[in-house]
Amino acid sequence: MNMKKINLFIIMLLSLLLVTGCDSGSSSSSSSSSDEVKENEKANEKEDNTISESDAQIYGESLYMKARKSYYGLEEREYKAGYVKIINLDTLKESFTDKGFKQLLDYYGIKEDNGIYYKLDADRGSDYTYKGHELTIKKIEENIIIFNSKEIYESETKNNEFVIAKDNGVWKIDSYILPD
Repeated sequence: MNMKKINLFIIMLLSLLLVTGCDSGSSSSSSSSSDEVKENEKANEKEDNTISESDAQIYGESLYMKARKSYYGLEEREYKAGYVKIINLDTLKESFTDKGFKQLLDYYGIKEDNGIYYKLDADRGSDYTYKGHELTIKKIEENIIIFNSKEIYESETKNNEFVIAKDNGVWKIDSYILPD
């Protein structure tokens, strides 16, 4: 196996471990989240305030998987006929900028009523031909990293932009298009 494939495997494995820990719904979720914040803070302590390509790739993969898993991380409770109340949006919001969070609400059709977030009681479909993604860095700036997310399906590929931005010193999801 060549070094590029080994590095990609390590990144994917680390991303999966981070996402699994955050989606578990246990207290390790908040500990994992605070560990990630500490890691982000360490990376941000560099004097020249730049981020290496390898660190950018790791943050990108981790946050991309959080965006992909966000739907399945929603904790729901019965709200009213045909709707469910979302009770853990504050936890999910930690991984998104304000812009990215609004996009999350719009994407899943989540509405707000007097401080209660709710959505239709229906599951999001998925495309069984979806095989995975390849995330590549397009541009790194001081407070923003833009990736191309190549979504791989059985008979086609689609390219989407995935953007993470530094928000109060922490890298968060800023803009994304999820696969079908």
